Amino acid sequence: MSRTPFDQFAKQFFESFLAPLGEVKVNFEVPGEPKFIDIWFSPSNQPNVEAQNLGILTKIATLPCLIEPFRNQPKPSEVRSCLYKLFHVQSDFERKAKGEEGNIEEEKLPQLWIITHSVSDDLLSKFGAFVREDWLEGIYFLPIGLKAAIIAVNKLPRTPETLWLRIFGKGVIQQQAINEVIGFDEDDPRRSVILQLLATWKISIEASNVV
Repeated sequence: MSRTPFDQFAKQFFESFLAPLGEVKVNFEVPGEPKFIDIWFSPSNQPNVEAQNLGILTKIATLPCLIEPFRNQPKPSEVRSCLYKLFHVQSDFERKAKGEEGNIEEEKLPQLWIITHSVSDDLLSKFGAFVREDWLEGIYFLPIGLKAAIIAVNKLPRTPETLWLRIFGKGVIQQQAINEVIGFDEDDPRRSVILQLLATWKISIEASNVV
């Protein structure tokens, strides 16, 4: 299902770094629909890593979620496609809850995270996206009932908390993040994993001439 080297890098990244926090599935088929979610994550009740190790990713991984990374800003139709998949998954959660003679709490329904290097004010306006005070700058939430957000990597503050999202940036932003990872202790397992993934991505780009 991976269309570009970036797709493959993103999927391998989330498989590697979110697996200790729960179950990660790539190219996860939407229940009852011939559509696929790039990354589907379901949190574990007993995660195996310390929260501070993954910064904001740990906060994202507290609920079941769909993660849809884009190398370039998604088109409005692509955002709607992501929402379409989200609604089907949410409906499946609600259907299963009713089948078990119960109801799922709104707060426990899956969340959609769209990750992109940058996003225009026009696109944010089209979907009514806004910044929440309890989240970082650069994370734009769609109207609350949708349970969806767009992360603009180029707007994130340069802090350790955002490092693992800034890896998905471009140019200077990504290079700064890579330099921060290189600065880790050589025996830090996160360092070797991310550098290996980045090296594989670079080789794939050179082989296909696709960014």
